[in-house]
Amino acid sequence: MGVFLDVQRVCKLLSFSKSEYPIRKYKYRGMNNAGLEFRAGQHLLQMRRILKTAVSHHPKTVFISYSSHDREDAFKIKQLFESNQIKVWLDFFDIQTTAKLRQELSNRVRQSELFCLLLSPSAVQSPWVAEEIETALSMTTEGLRILPIILRPCSIPSQLENIVGFDASAGLEHEAVRLRLIRAVCGNAAVKESILLNAANRLCWPTRKRSHAQNWSCPALQKISRLSPAHPFEKST
Repeated sequence: MGVFLDVQRVCKLLSFSKSEYPIRKYKYRGMNNAGLEFRAGQHLLQMRRILKTAVSHHPKTVFISYSSHDREDAFKIKQLFESNQIKVWLDFFDIQTTAKLRQELSNRVRQSELFCLLLSPSAVQSPWVAEEIETALSMTTEGLRILPIILRPCSIPSQLENIVGFDASAGLEHEAVRLRLIRAVCGNAAVKESILLNAANRLCWPTRKRSHAQNWSCPALQKISRLSPAHPFEKST
């Protein structure tokens, strides 16, 4: 007979949270209870490291840096992140009226796990955005991630040249752009590839239709279509 162990008991002994409980029990043959708990404990510690690595890609707090000219886009991104259980700090909603502005912005950047920088021609000219970039770069050694989001074509600040950004220039109104942004922030597991592929095809469809229409506007093709019978497979009476 093998020895059965309720792994939840081992989790409690090792101070694991409920979210980290395995969903089944383990069975090891030829081991006493002490050896079984030791083996299960080793397995669970490894599982905990894997879980922390996977979850660490999903930030709990995000700071959005943007120019006031891009406020509408900042609102859309805030709504998108919050619908995916991410707490967003945005000055329009969260700035304290009695706080010193520079100190408040700096503190909020330091308290965030992800710094989202909305890039546009107006943003790269903003002194406030430039100051927030410097604060964020100084925090990267402490684990702060920086994600440049390109809203409109612009010159990328030299400090960010080695950071891979996200191209949202097609427009946040498109589902495919929003889904790709969620994957960039929360990890690939947040959005299934099949769902993203369907959204991307819908995004490309209007372009294909325009291309098809332009092809048929070509005079040579119009001439061919006029020469072709309307019903090529219909018998003439």
